[in-house]
Amino acid sequence: MSDVVDVSVIVPAYNVDMYLAECLDSLRKQTFTNFECIIVNDGSTDKTQSIADKYVKLDERFRLLNKQNGGLSSARNAGFDVATGRYTIFLDGDDFFSPDLLGTLHASITTHDADIAVANYQLFYDSMKKYSDPKIDFAHLGGKSGTFSYNTAPGFIYSTPLLMVWNKLFRTAFLHGKKIRHNEKSHRAEDIDFVGRALVEATTISYVDKSLSFYRTGTTTSNVGSSFKYPFDVLDSLEGLKKFLDEKGLYKKVEKSFLEVATVHILGSLYFTELYPVHEEVHTRAKKFLLSLDAGKLKEADFDNKNDYRELQLLLSESYIGWMRYRITNLRDDAVSRHVSYLLSEYQRKYNEEVVLVRAEIERILHSASWKVTKPLRVAGWVKRRKSR
Repeated sequence: MSDVVDVSVIVPAYNVDMYLAECLDSLRKQTFTNFECIIVNDGSTDKTQSIADKYVKLDERFRLLNKQNGGLSSARNAGFDVATGRYTIFLDGDDFFSPDLLGTLHASITTHDADIAVANYQLFYDSMKKYSDPKIDFAHLGGKSGTFSYNTAPGFIYSTPLLMVWNKLFRTAFLHGKKIRHNEKSHRAEDIDFVGRALVEATTISYVDKSLSFYRTGTTTSNVGSSFKYPFDVLDSLEGLKKFLDEKGLYKKVEKSFLEVATVHILGSLYFTELYPVHEEVHTRAKKFLLSLDAGKLKEADFDNKNDYRELQLLLSESYIGWMRYRITNLRDDAVSRHVSYLLSEYQRKYNEEVVLVRAEIERILHSASWKVTKPLRVAGWVKRRKSR
């Protein structure tokens, strides 16, 4: 390996023994070879360390850093603190890269003298062994590659799929100079704060519209599961990023894209915050935050998913129970719907007399032979009634 390392790959790993070998193999297969891989074992209790030890012995570019468990952000920071590469990329221990990711992004970031290089990515559904479509829509930027910034694409800069850390190569001096680190108080939604700051601090961001990074989902190691333990982390990250943008005088420039991404993340947080009464607390705080942003001025055309727009309007105008009543009209046979049913039953336990009619409506909908057929009419009618009041 060259004495001067071009790229440092930080791989935080916590109890990922089922996936770590595939992750590290994807690095060993890289066509770009001048890199170091820093595996950060974040206090794993499975075979993660022994697998990492094997790769350290197998490949001189790999080294292992063992630490007490502190969470994903803590592990990423620990790896970054000892990284020596001119450029840095983060790869979670249960995800993997295309063989040409490092070479493609290194060529992009150096050619354009950029602070960040971005690649497209796909989700990998572990249980089905299938891939999603590419997640980032670069089409309106023009071409398959090029550059952008918050100045040239303010409405795109905070699009939801762009706020991910593991599909980006960062100039290391840029991160140090701007003092951009992962927030170790956050156990989920870490990327909102880290990437959100980096995207507006960067002078130039290059992009390659090719799927090179693959995010594994549907596993026990998925960060989505932490939503139950840390229900307020999404709001904390969004509020922190908003404060940062205000201090920099940049919020008005990126307001539209910030509002859209805040709405999507908040609705997602409401769907997957399991425990009542925490769920009502998240709803109350989310509504207060969105009202403070004047999110009601967003138009339906601003959303790819029109349901997000309708649910935003109801979230802003309705009480907790009113918003939950709307959710009933969209029940499906999936995990989200089961969460909604669970939350409503918990709400009933506390406010039985107040929500007895809601419970009756749930039973009627779930047992009606025609509710599936009339679902579009119920949704449209509900929204129309809300707007007419």
